[in-house]
Amino acid sequence: MASTEEQGAKLYSAVERIVEDPNTIIERVERFEDEIDEEIPDLSDDELVDKTAEKLITYFANRTMTTGGLTSLPGIIPFWGSIIAVVGGGLADMTFCLKYEVEMVLSLSALYGFDIRDDKERGLAFLIASVSTYEQLDGKSNIFKGMFQAVGDYAQTQSQAVWNYTPRQIGKIVAKAFVQLAIKGASKSLLKAMPLVGIGISAAGNRILTKHVGVKSLDALRYRLASEKY
Repeated sequence: MASTEEQGAKLYSAVERIVEDPNTIIERVERFEDEIDEEIPDLSDDELVDKTAEKLITYFANRTMTTGGLTSLPGIIPFWGSIIAVVGGGLADMTFCLKYEVEMVLSLSALYGFDIRDDKERGLAFLIASVSTYEQLDGKSNIFKGMFQAVGDYAQTQSQAVWNYTPRQIGKIVAKAFVQLAIKGASKSLLKAMPLVGIGISAAGNRILTKHVGVKSLDALRYRLASEKY
């Protein structure tokens, strides 16, 4: 049996392999903005960003809701075979859920003007998605405070903003978070043993989880923007 560290590394590798490329993500963000602008042309710039953020969060929450149900039905989701081979059936749902949540954070980052083609921004997206997912599964509520308690304190002080971390610091926190998520994902997969009930619980749970990650991501990005003005 693989160690928890190995499972965490496998989970990270699997998610990394199937996350969309930055250009695809940016194109979707711009398309959503254009659609909302055409539908409600009188919105201010700030209102347009807020509406687009809401639409993005709903879009990805619906994606994780669908995969939450479908991962209870082996062989249906594209990439299923390769993901099973990498992480095992128990973590397949967690893999797809994290894929969409990382893409959601990258989308919101692009919406708020950050360059998601930069490797550090990609690392931050993995960090925010993984830590806030862990918090929700573990019943914690504050992404910044919970980050250090849940996955290890790699900063000299909790007041240091995560976006000022070095890539090495970010990588360490992400690695810790994915180990914890592998553990949580394995226990969550027990729901799959209950046919119809498992499907319903997984689908609803994933949607709620992704909505939570979206809200936390917005809080982090808005705080980041505000802090960079001073």
